[in-house]
Amino acid sequence: KIEYPVGFQYHESDLKPVSGDNVWRLGDIEPNKKRTLKVKGILEGQDLMELVFRVSAGPLDEKGEVIAYGFGVQSIVLKKPFLKMGVKINNKTEEVVVSPGAELNIGIDWQNTLPEKVYNAVIEIKLNSSVVDASSITLSQGFYRSFDQTLVWNKSSSPDLTEIEPLQEGEVSFRFAVLDSIPNDVIRKGNATISLDIQMKAERDSADQGRIQVTNHLTKDIKIATIFQLSQRGLYYSGAFKNSGPLPPKVGKETTYTIVWSLTNSSNAVSDATVSAFFPSYVRWLGVIKPETADISYNPTTGEISWKEGNIPAGTGIVDSAREAA
Repeated sequence: KIEYPVGFQYHESDLKPVSGDNVWRLGDIEPNKKRTLKVKGILEGQDLMELVFRVSAGPLDEKGEVIAYGFGVQSIVLKKPFLKMGVKINNKTEEVVVSPGAELNIGIDWQNTLPEKVYNAVIEIKLNSSVVDASSITLSQGFYRSFDQTLVWNKSSSPDLTEIEPLQEGEVSFRFAVLDSIPNDVIRKGNATISLDIQMKAERDSADQGRIQVTNHLTKDIKIATIFQLSQRGLYYSGAFKNSGPLPPKVGKETTYTIVWSLTNSSNAVSDATVSAFFPSYVRWLGVIKPETADISYNPTTGEISWKEGNIPAGTGIVDSAREAA
């Protein structure tokens, strides 16, 4: 169990919490064995503010509270960077999820937080992704270094970076598009993202060391939404079963049909996938399915048929076979 300080916002962890966002079940741990839990979040607060994390580990008591066999405390002091930076994606600062083919406008705000001037500033942004359409990259007052996918702004392209006054602010921006079709090698890896690796560096005068370099570095991930699709086919002459009855159907006589549901999924894993539909009152459910292991159920009261297929990996129906049930 982790007790978070005020100013910490939980984002994710490599194990799924069992209660809220701060309790995890580690299971049995053998003698001299180690388990590692990784938690990611955002720290917010004032300059020089101390944030304290308290961690306890052990079994649960009857009330569900942790009996602390082990206990740890760790403090973090927030320090305002000399060169402050922020990222806006399509004018939004929060997490962004985009679709293949989307066009993105990226803005990087910067500020000199030092009480003195800084000189010869350089801003570099590396696009770590195979889903960026390189031909769509456009930027003002900067240049794109194609061999390492890096955008660069310096004093030669942006004169305001030559000399920056105390608390002076500015912005650089660029645009690009996501590929319409995600490459197969990216699909196989799953969870496609575009990572912006951003660095700003400049020089400041030091009384005892002369000109020294100050830097700030941050990363921003843009998630690519998966394309999760269902297709449906109605069959008579083909399919998994032999159908019977007149075709075209006739009043008063029964005709059987085979319905095939097919699921495809592009770039990110999908969990707890369920397909459902309702039969009209004049249709009778025969209870015959394929594959026989498919989790398909029918409610005769409501006429609802439901297929619980669970987890659908990235690339299903693209680099691997589609998930189908009949």
